[in-house]
Amino acid sequence: KLFALYPAQFWPHKNHVRLVEALSIVRDVMPSVDFNLVFTGNRRHSGWPAVASAIERLKLSDRIYCLDYVPTNHLAGLYKAANFCVMPSTFEASSYPVIEAQLFGCPAMCSNVTSLPELMQGGAGLLFDPLDAQDIANQMLRWLRDPEDAARHAERASKKVRSEHGIESYVAAINQV
Repeated sequence: KLFALYPAQFWPHKNHVRLVEALSIVRDVMPSVDFNLVFTGNRRHSGWPAVASAIERLKLSDRIYCLDYVPTNHLAGLYKAANFCVMPSTFEASSYPVIEAQLFGCPAMCSNVTSLPELMQGGAGLLFDPLDAQDIANQMLRWLRDPEDAARHAERASKKVRSEHGIESYVAAINQV
């Protein structure tokens, strides 16, 4: 099965509802493609009821898998198996899921807000408007239609993240202090 991974808690600003809406658009455009979403995170958070309602309203319960808590050593396997990671959050100081995806060679796309675009500089991933389900869907469709493009982004991201977050960069930063 093809799937996008979104490892995030179900808080309203994580914007799961628009991602569910984007999946509905993708399914309408490419009905023959078995594309799904995989969510991790605790469904007891305040954003879950709206997500559950959207899944029901759009009849996507057979296309969205909610795994709840995933142990760290299993999360790596999800990144490696995913077609891409998608981060539609409306606010982030940074994004460990995007950085983790990049480290594991998983193509990543995220919102074009706050600090997130910095993670995608140099062709390291795709950006979209988190308030526009069609824009999110367009980016997912791009990589579903052109997995080689996704792979090229993942390769650039892997180099970028290793240079910026590798041990050498931390040692250099500590030496500067």
